[in-house]
Amino acid sequence: MIETVEKNQLRIILLIFLIVAIAVTVFLSFIPRKVAVCGDNVCDSSENCVDCPKDCKCSSNAYCDQANKKCVSSKCGNGVCEPFESMENCCNDCGCSSKYETCNKATHKCEMPVANISDWRAKELVTEYFANKNKTISEFGLISDTVYQENPAKSVGVKLQGEVGVHILIVTENEQVFERPVN
Repeated sequence: MIETVEKNQLRIILLIFLIVAIAVTVFLSFIPRKVAVCGDNVCDSSENCVDCPKDCKCSSNAYCDQANKKCVSSKCGNGVCEPFESMENCCNDCGCSSKYETCNKATHKCEMPVANISDWRAKELVTEYFANKNKTISEFGLISDTVYQENPAKSVGVKLQGEVGVHILIVTENEQVFERPVN
């Protein structure tokens, strides 16, 4: 008889456990679960920058990698011209616009080659050029590095006495002077 009482108690315990388990399951089924909603300004774990860019925005220096569905920061120098990189801020990856420019790997900027002739010497040669034509320079303008016939050179702007307009001259490293027509 004691065995029967123990079996009955065991059955009652199992029945109570079963009733509690069913009650918990039923109770939990009525608790609303949070469902990810695109457009609620919350980037949930099931959302990403491709499927829900409204919620999962990338930072200002990053872009959304479509293949991996992740925000990726642009990295100058990795050999890929990525979004937010350009010739102006990462020639290491994006190259330069002119075939004459070279990329300064330290500054990431494109640079024109510097002519191996001083600004002072370029002015002197331009003055001699016009003196040989019996013309006098009234004003020197901008002097800058340029490329002439695929070689570094100086570009010199001048105004002449008694004339209207500006003359642009090219001075090469071997001290030749060429006048460039101005439209």
